[in-house]
Amino acid sequence: MAGKLYLCATPIGNLEDITYRVVRTLKEVDLIGAEDTRNSIKLLNHFNISTPMTRFHGGAVHYGIAYGGSGGEYNAAPAG
Repeated sequence: MAGKLYLCATPIGNLEDITYRVVRTLKEVDLIGAEDTRNSIKLLNHFNISTPMTRFHGGAVHYGIAYGGSGGEYNAAPAG
């Protein structure tokens, strides 16, 4: 089974400006890739999301996250 990559729009200011679907997706995936883990951890903590997170910052890492799902796991990358 091919993996899936979800790109999730996350709020810039008010943490409450997020959809239920994004929160559910972030809780259900196997790995979250975040450009700035210092900011993303605030969002994850606010919504009690315990999914493992890794740094995701373009180039080879971008493709590593996308292709890392080839084993069937699901990955999400917060945008922002």
